[in-house]
Amino acid sequence: MVDTSATLTLISCDLWDLIRDKHQLSSFETPLIIASGNNLTVKGSTEIAIRFAGKFYPIRVVNVELDVDLILGIDFMKNHQVMIDVNQDLLV
Repeated sequence: MVDTSATLTLISCDLWDLIRDKHQLSSFETPLIIASGNNLTVKGSTEIAIRFAGKFYPIRVVNVELDVDLILGIDFMKNHQVMIDVNQDLLV
């Protein structure tokens, strides 16, 4: 999921369980609040590689309880100059 209002890229606990053998969580002490005003349950953070447009990009992700596997935040989009084309439903 792409979320331009998410300041950080988030990974779900379910997806974390699939990749945890290759990565280690570091502590993440900053509280995260969603649009409704509720806090997310944060488990920690780690660096992973995300495949985007045929290339792999390293990104720090925060492991939280989510209903989706991954929320691609504005941090990734700014760092890698991602363009959103809503008319074509594309990320470039």
